[in-house]
Amino acid sequence: MKKEMDMLEDKIIDLLSKKTKCPVCGEECISWYKKGFYTNFWKEKECPNCKATLKLKGKIIWVNRLINLFFLIWYIILFINIPQLCSLLLLFYICFKLFWEVLVVGPFSEIVPYNSTPLDDLLNSFRKLKALDKKGKIKVAAVITAFVLVFVGIGVCINHRKNIENNLTDLTYDIVQESCDNYGDYSKSKYQDIVSEQIYKNMNYLYVENCTDKNNLEIFESKFTSIEPQILSLKSAEVNYSCYVRYQLNNENDSYIAKDLSYTVQWKSDDNNVWQVSDFDGDL
Repeated sequence: MKKEMDMLEDKIIDLLSKKTKCPVCGEECISWYKKGFYTNFWKEKECPNCKATLKLKGKIIWVNRLINLFFLIWYIILFINIPQLCSLLLLFYICFKLFWEVLVVGPFSEIVPYNSTPLDDLLNSFRKLKALDKKGKIKVAAVITAFVLVFVGIGVCINHRKNIENNLTDLTYDIVQESCDNYGDYSKSKYQDIVSEQIYKNMNYLYVENCTDKNNLEIFESKFTSIEPQILSLKSAEVNYSCYVRYQLNNENDSYIAKDLSYTVQWKSDDNNVWQVSDFDGDL
């Protein structure tokens, strides 16, 4: 098995080494590959034999740099808006780059001495673009437009997801707060079109058995300690929240209550994209 794996590795190395020699000393590219020859965003690498400063050259290198730049931008956007997805994006990027470097960057680039700065490369690229014929310019414009559309599209999706999360968070907070203010009286609710009567009553975390009026309660403290939305799909979501309460029945010291409570509100979107409470679970 090990012999077969070594043969497969040699075939891959041979495939990646069409241009096999260092342009300065003639060292085999295969040895660089085994020693970890690679290109970073702007950085170069030394030949392990003659120590000449080398870099990869080719149109694909600029595409590679654009991919790195787009990843950095989207990582920052996700870190600000949806930090939970940062690790997933990073894992995807690592897997993608492994295949990209091996199957695309290697075969479609060449190793040359590093005798110009990245700024020189950029200026030369602009000069080449300027010298392109009409057909070439259309191709370049199409590629740039595609990148921009993808960039904008992902941004719109992230912004839409964030707006839904904020909307459901605000709705959940308002409904729960109103239920407590009304002491579960559904007839006074302005959210009857999106939440059922039973769920609305259950959202009243101040409820005390044998107490039918909030005025009979002496509330010392009542506050939300956390509230966290989670989009499950395009049509479903949930909001998890916790609260802390301290209260007692008027003039009944033995009825004093102080506790942390945790709840989950399930949301579903109907055909008209109106979000409604579908289920409720927690400390009842």
